[in-house]
Amino acid sequence: MSNEDKQRRDEYNKRRKKWMFIQAIVIFVFAIVSLFSYVKWNKNEEALYINYNETSDVDYKVYYVDNDYFDEEYQPEDQAYLASLIDYISADFKYELTMESKDVNYEYSYKVDAQIEIIDPSTEKSLWSPVTSIKTEQKHSQNSKSKLMIRENVRIDYDDYNKKATEFISIYNLPNAKSYLTIKTSINVISSCKDFKENGNNQHVVSLRVPLTKQTVDIEIAQSAPANNNKILACKQNDAKVVPFKVLFITFTSLDVLAILVLVAYMYLTRNKDINYAIKVNRIVSNYKSYIQKINNEFSTDGYQVLFVDNFEEMLELRDTIKEPILMFENEDKTRTVFVIPAKGNLLYSYEIKVEGYDEMYLITPTQEETQQIEEVPVVEEINEEVIENKETVENKEVALDDNIEENLFENRHDYSFEAKLTLADYQTKHFYKVIMNYVQTYDVKVSRSWKKERIYLGRKSFAILSFKGKKLSVAFALDPKEFENTKYKLVDVSNVKKFNSTPSLLKLTSERKVKYTIELLKEIFIRNNVVQNDNKVTTKVPYKSKNALIKKGLIKTNIKEKELV
Repeated sequence: MSNEDKQRRDEYNKRRKKWMFIQAIVIFVFAIVSLFSYVKWNKNEEALYINYNETSDVDYKVYYVDNDYFDEEYQPEDQAYLASLIDYISADFKYELTMESKDVNYEYSYKVDAQIEIIDPSTEKSLWSPVTSIKTEQKHSQNSKSKLMIRENVRIDYDDYNKKATEFISIYNLPNAKSYLTIKTSINVISSCKDFKENGNNQHVVSLRVPLTKQTVDIEIAQSAPANNNKILACKQNDAKVVPFKVLFITFTSLDVLAILVLVAYMYLTRNKDINYAIKVNRIVSNYKSYIQKINNEFSTDGYQVLFVDNFEEMLELRDTIKEPILMFENEDKTRTVFVIPAKGNLLYSYEIKVEGYDEMYLITPTQEETQQIEEVPVVEEINEEVIENKETVENKEVALDDNIEENLFENRHDYSFEAKLTLADYQTKHFYKVIMNYVQTYDVKVSRSWKKERIYLGRKSFAILSFKGKKLSVAFALDPKEFENTKYKLVDVSNVKKFNSTPSLLKLTSERKVKYTIELLKEIFIRNNVVQNDNKVTTKVPYKSKNALIKKGLIKTNIKEKELV
């Protein structure tokens, strides 16, 4: 990976982390607002216990009929009274309620009833207890900001109630029965909140009890304590205060969930391509550490027939079978790891793990778009452009290119075209070819294919020739080999071979590094010749065809009596 690629990747990762951090902050803020709203909402919804104080009292006056003994207008409280002289009784009922909380809405009602009670003296049980209403129930609303005060004056016609009781006792001959008149003022305090209505009903009763059918009367005052003896009312706050917090909670919770989903989607769509790669490599190394020998430089595949395997388990089986170590090399950028097992017969078993998009990242220069649309790129064929070299030329010239003559021999009695060799080549060779052609298609040049080779040119000027050296793809460049002596490219001088007169510098593609060199050299040639770069976004494909299909199509010639060199 070039320094520009590294810089671009680092900047991308920084931007990604920055946006993830911003999204995390947004999620955190939404969560805080949502939590705050929930707490306030929940607090408002919870039952509250409100301390309150209440007081009550009854003042009464007894008025006599005109008589010769009592000149006063009325008789004061706490005395015994002559029943035969009582005209009426005036009673003032008082009730006050004060709440500690100053923001509670509640309802209250009160009524005044009169009840005659005839009681059996032997059992102390009621024989007759009719109730009549003196003041019907009155309902009102109140807020705790002000004190609740009830004042009610009641005129009691004592003589009327006394006659009714006397009549009942006389009719049923109950000379020993006890009789009373009870005047009750009942005050009900009910909160306007739902729970208070159900659970917080507070009833207070103030009563005035007057004996009947007696010669003398002693009036008693009684009060009933409310049901809630600890002076506490259960209530919820006004529902109007709940609504804003409820809306905030629902809104920000929804936004928070949405923000989390956006963050997860963003993390997935922009995920680091190294993650899955690193997990796979670390899993293999940790599980099979004793079977793996790490090496510091990439294993050279020159002279080997590379056989790719599908998974690491097959590498373990091969190791056990051929008794050779598994060598592991990881590139400097930690984006590609290769496991190889060299075997007899110049065989090399290989298993690779690469980051997603590795080929585009490493083998296509930055001038090309990283993401390319996949479409079929037809290769311009000019079969008739070049006359196939005769047998003598092949024997005398091409043999000079090979380190091993037998490497050039395919099968006896078959002549393979360039297209046939490419179609039947291994995965790695096809991949090398596609990477090179992807790059070439980004410049305004032409590509023609003959029986033995593929030429990159513009007008009458050749830039490069692709051909097969044995089963390996080679590229001959229109560059002076002397210019690149003692460089990393290590080009082979083939200027003495006639077919390479215009492209005298040869490079055999045996590794991805050499494919990268090919891209660099092609770029140098295009720049020197002022070739225009275009905006093509393509990916070259090499469709699969069987050997029989290639023979039928005429891309493999048969019935050749002698072995031919390619």
